[in-house]
Amino acid sequence: MNDQAVAAARGIAIGGSVRFGVPQDFGDSWLPGVLARFSRAHPSVLIEARVDRANKLVERIAEGGLDLALMWGNPPVANTVTVQRLPMVWIGLKGYAVPRGATVPLALFESPCVFRQPAVEALERTQRPWRLAFTSPSLSGLWAAAVAGLGVTVRTALGLRSPLTVLGKSSGLPKLPQIALSLYTAQPEPPRAVARLREILIEELPLRG
Repeated sequence: MNDQAVAAARGIAIGGSVRFGVPQDFGDSWLPGVLARFSRAHPSVLIEARVDRANKLVERIAEGGLDLALMWGNPPVANTVTVQRLPMVWIGLKGYAVPRGATVPLALFESPCVFRQPAVEALERTQRPWRLAFTSPSLSGLWAAAVAGLGVTVRTALGLRSPLTVLGKSSGLPKLPQIALSLYTAQPEPPRAVARLREILIEELPLRG
């Protein structure tokens, strides 16, 4: 209602369309609220949202298919800025621990994945043996594998589903680095619909690094 009131007071009538891409981590919990807020304030704008992995979003950008996109890491794409840096975390069932010297079972996205290499490097740096226990092209697949106890996965805390939890020092797993969350805008001076959605995205980002 506030967005609608502000738009009306300013005499803003925004039309057109926005093609927007976002990682799977945002799809269930954060994205619906953002789209609902934007649609209430600007009902004439057509939004085409694509929820996918970062490499697929980069491919879509190369094809000219997105106006705006949030992506993990620092993708090799022009007109992209880092809007947050968030800690990577190990995720598994509560109480999950890997005894020292035991092989760490991993549930990870298929390569390429910006979370995969840092996880492997952290384990190898601390001389922890590991194996790829489960791989999937979808985040829901990784959550399912972790819930089943097949292994641990690596993401941020965004979109974390019960009964999974962030695993701390007691898990025996090494510390992970931060990861950038980048925002791509197709045009340096985008149309008003794209610029307004970009403003709302930044305002609504759920974590601050």
